This record gives sequence, C-alpha cells and structure tokens, in this order.
Amino acid sequence: MLNICLYDHFKPFSNNVGTQCLVPFSHYTATLHPSFFLFEGRGEKAELDLEIEGPVQDFTVQQNLDRGWTNVWGRTPNGKIDVRICALKDLMGLAIIFHKIPGKHLKINFNSSSMQGCVFDRKGKMRPSSDSIETKDTFIISAEGLQKLPHCESKIYEEGERLSLGCHKKQDWEMISRRRDIREILPLMVRMAAVLPICGKEPIGGNMSLLEDLAAARDSGDVEALEPLLVKFFLASFTTLVMPRLYDSDHQGISHALEREGDPCTLIKVVAAHIRRLFIEFKEEDVYILPSLPPQLHCGRYLKIPFEEKGYFDVEWTKKKIFRLSFHACKDCNVTLHLKKGVKQYRMRKNKAERGMLVAKGKVLSFEARKTYFFDNFRY
Repeated sequence: MLNICLYDHFKPFSNNVGTQCLVPFSHYTATLHPSFFLFEGRGEKAELDLEIEGPVQDFTVQQNLDRGWTNVWGRTPNGKIDVRICALKDLMGLAIIFHKIPGKHLKINFNSSSMQGCVFDRKGKMRPSSDSIETKDTFIISAEGLQKLPHCESKIYEEGERLSLGCHKKQDWEMISRRRDIREILPLMVRMAAVLPICGKEPIGGNMSLLEDLAAARDSGDVEALEPLLVKFFLASFTTLVMPRLYDSDHQGISHALEREGDPCTLIKVVAAHIRRLFIEFKEEDVYILPSLPPQLHCGRYLKIPFEEKGYFDVEWTKKKIFRLSFHACKDCNVTLHLKKGVKQYRMRKNKAERGMLVAKGKVLSFEARKTYFFDNFRY
C-alpha cells in the first residue's frame, strides 16, 4: 500500500461543568453546563436553558474534531441526554440536535437580543412552538429567520491537515494538561486549526512573544529548545478543549506581556503554521523535509500538508528519519526536495506496479497536474 494512512481520532473531552470550547466551523464559543448553554461570538450572545432534573451524572463535553462538531451528554434521574452542537453552513448560526432527551418532551427557554431560535422535527418541518422539544429535534440559533432546516457544516475524516506523533492515550483534557506531552498536544492544535473558519485580526502582543521565541529557536537550529517552548505556549495559550487565549490569565509566570489585541482564534491558525514548519518548510520551489524535528518526536505521520496551490504532501518518518513521502499535484510544477544530511538517493514512482526510478538528492523534479507521486527507499 503506497498511500500514507492515519487512523488516529481527534476527540478531546472534559467532564467539568461549565466547560468552554470553540464550535468548529463557526465564530462562536460555547460555555456548557448540564442544563444551560451559553453561546457568544462577534458581539452576539444566546442562552439556552434546559428544564431537566438533576443531578446529572457522567456529564461530558467532547470536541469531535474528526467531523467538526461538539457533543454533550450525561445521565439524569429520568434518562439520558445526548446533544450535538454544530455550525450551519456559510456561518449562518448554530444547530443543536437533541439525539436523546429524558422523557418524551423537554421544555427549553431561549434568550437572545440579536438572534432567533426555532425548532425543527426529525423530518425537517418547523414546529409551531419553540419552547418544547422531542427526541431527534433540532434547535436552530440564527440571526435570520429560517423557514426550512438548513444544512450543517461538517468535515469528513480525510479532509484537512492531520498529524499523528505516536501517542494514543485517552484524550481527557485534564490529563493532557497534566502530562504536558507535545506528542498529544500538537496533533490537537493542528486539527483544531483545520476545522476553524478564516478568523479575524492576527494577535499582537500577549502570547505571540512565545511564538517569536519558538521561531528564533527553530531558525537557529536549536531543536533541543523547541519542546519546552511548545509546552510553555500550550500552558499559557489554552484553557479547556483547545480554547485559545491571548495572555496567561492563570498567571503561571510564563508570559508577562499583558498588552494584546486581535482574535484569539487566529492564534490557533498561527501556531499551526509554526508547527507545520517543524516538519516541512516551503521556499518557492524548494521543499525541506523534517528541517527542525524535535528529538522527542522520533516517529509520526503528517497528512494533507498544503503546498500553496500546487498540491499537498503526506510525510511519514521513523527513528527521526524520513520513511515515506507522497505528493499530490494539483497543477504542473517543479520541486526540489531537500532531505536531511546523509540521504544520497531515493526512489520515485507513480503507482504500486511501477518499479520506479532512483533519484539523486537535490535533483529538480517535474510534476504533472492531477497525479500522485510516491517516494520511499531513502538510501544513506
């Protein structure tokens, strides 16, 4: 099998009441309690109160970054509740799908000064009343009045950048924060950036100074310093479930720059670009493979790395050395691969049946549009 595959799942979760998280494919943040949901973003605010009987056991908030939505579930004395929160297409609003509710009916109270709420049944028909829901009903929050059930935004697993660094532990966010292991932190940052829309103004000040230190260490070739800098940035810049912040509001003594401005969501896009440059770097037609690999990341796979509009790369490495590489060309282009010291030549082919050809290191390669090229058998 020539294609580089990745079967990891990106589903961090938290059992804390009042968990804050971003809603993928939207500009909204959600603060989630067992019986109260708060949504905020771009000057808009909406509250949804669920009249359920507590206490709720096994309360869980999960970010499904594979598909791009948020799940909330728990057990009440009267039955289970299971809710999915996803963004509507074209940033129109949010859809809250009630897969399970305790009992046949659940009373809800919606409050917002700038947004409207309406209920659609499982067949897509609007209910006359929006103060009660049934199983499989969808509650729509939108700034515009809707007469039919809109489509939700989602992503299939194979879309967008995905990074795996060989860590397969349970993605309990509290435990992730304690372990401080970049092998499980970096893939979540990369995947969250892939399921966020284009954000606002790039941050200035605050935790951006930590990224400047990271860039300086990378450019100077000090790979030993990358891991502690990445951990510092993670602790200072994220709260629960990859929720970004522009400064260290926990005052851990990591970043003392309090002056900041910009969109916190853009911080995820910026750090994802910095992470990408650890594994692959583009300079016009020159492509550098594993240029600044931290020594802790001895093996891994990185898929769907965009190369401008020319195509995308898939990379796999083991024992800190390149193992396999593929390039999916979207247009005709010339590329020069720059590999780590010691690589003298490698094999290039277009399919499994082809024996391929040996290519010397540093040779300019010509790629045709809509074709995939595979590289392996790297010889030292």
